Amino acid sequence: MKKFIYIFALSLLAVSCVYPYDSMPEKSVDNIVVEGDILLGEKSYFQISKVQPLDAPYSSRQTIPARVFVEGDNGYSKEAVEEFVNNEFRSVADLTDIKNEPGQASASYRLRVVLDNTIINGVNPGGGKEYVSEWIKPEGDMVLDNLSFSVDKAKDELAIRMSLHSGGLSQHFRYSYEEDWEYTSYLRATEYYIMPTEMNPYGQTASFNASENIYYCWKHSESRGINLATTEKMSESRLVDYPFKTFHHNDTKISLMYRIDLTVYPVSAGSYKYYENLKSISSSSGDLFSPIPSAMRGNLSSVTDPEELVYGYIAVVFPKKARLYISDEETDNFYHRDKIPEYQQEAVSPDQYFDKYLRGWRPYQKILMEGDMWVSPAECIDCRLLGGTKNKPADWPTSHE
Repeated sequence: MKKFIYIFALSLLAVSCVYPYDSMPEKSVDNIVVEGDILLGEKSYFQISKVQPLDAPYSSRQTIPARVFVEGDNGYSKEAVEEFVNNEFRSVADLTDIKNEPGQASASYRLRVVLDNTIINGVNPGGGKEYVSEWIKPEGDMVLDNLSFSVDKAKDELAIRMSLHSGGLSQHFRYSYEEDWEYTSYLRATEYYIMPTEMNPYGQTASFNASENIYYCWKHSESRGINLATTEKMSESRLVDYPFKTFHHNDTKISLMYRIDLTVYPVSAGSYKYYENLKSISSSSGDLFSPIPSAMRGNLSSVTDPEELVYGYIAVVFPKKARLYISDEETDNFYHRDKIPEYQQEAVSPDQYFDKYLRGWRPYQKILMEGDMWVSPAECIDCRLLGGTKNKPADWPTSHE
């Protein structure tokens, strides 16, 4: 029988950009992937998609509209709200009404997914099928003790570290994080260019107001991949200053002000093994001894067709969170970047402004000689061209604009 290689194109819900393979019959392209976890006391995000060929681009990933329910054996039921974000379907279940207290913490929970019968582009991708996860009790008694950083100048490395412990019931953990950081352009522009007019055939420069600067920017990112930690082979269920993220000295994330929001949650041994296998597959070349997803059914099954393979492993957890800020002062000037080569800065006269503008250069500072200006490539001057925006987070601790 002809075989095909397929891919899980997992999104940013709980596991991201994971690319395991599976050798299976062509008809298995109709198998689905369920992404997300039941995060008690939090908003939980879920996406349903189809397994797709390995050589297919991520942009071709097909998410499926669905009705998603979080159910408890204590009678709890919450239907997620379906959204269409960035051309993808996702479901958001607000579980903030579930508290870590008797009655709710001791209940078992499951996910129920009913695929939509909606016709999309003449096709019914869901088919009205129904899937459920196993009933699962919330995992663990984990405490997130500390989130810190250390600088090792000998290794030219800044490491972010977490410390946690549990009473022994939890030995396996998954984690994710979000990052925000403030950075600057290479050069601080005090001037900007105004295009030529009849009165000014070469164009002219004008001074920025303080709030109009293109020197300070902010950027946001989220963790990708499968992030796991375990204390299984340790004498006690404790991680002390566990380094989970590192930066080199020239990483702009730590150039001025950096913030990380860490979420950690305990998972079962089965869930840990499932994602450990997926992580192994995604980083391997796929030899004959690699575990394959068809042998990893996860903890979901099809109500409609019990023989159907369903991919995904739903965890039920009370997540623990921590936040850390790192300023350039705290790192003892660990961050530094290479100087801009001199040829990327030129002094020009007014009759050269327009030509330099067309070549992608911009003014940034006046020279004492009347009318002359220092210019440099736009990417050296405009922080937005380095991928960030001027959208400063509302709770950001610096006063820069």
